[in-house]
Amino acid sequence: MTELFDVICIGAALVDMVAQVERHPLDDDEVFVSDLKLLSGGAAANTAYTCAKIGLSSAFLGKLGKNDVFGAKIIEDFTQVNVNTTLIKYSEHSNLVIVSKKSTEKMEKSKKKNFKS
Repeated sequence: MTELFDVICIGAALVDMVAQVERHPLDDDEVFVSDLKLLSGGAAANTAYTCAKIGLSSAFLGKLGKNDVFGAKIIEDFTQVNVNTTLIKYSEHSNLVIVSKKSTEKMEKSKKKNFKS
């Protein structure tokens, strides 16, 4: 039987790690993180979540890391609003992108690929 949805969102799902620190760390420096939040995101994931939240039948089609904390967070958030997750594919490896931002400077970005789940 074919399942019908009001909306199928195809694309990225990610988790932002937002850390509150007193100051931005210098090279090879350590700072105390007073608060850390994990927030699901990604344009397609946000759209699927919002559509489900307003009562549409929505599904997400994308790829998540298998057995990793970030994929689990995304699935947990989708489940809370009934986003259909049966179209999600899983990878043995996860990609991790780290973005650091100071309020007075441009974004600094480093990308690491193929982290094991």
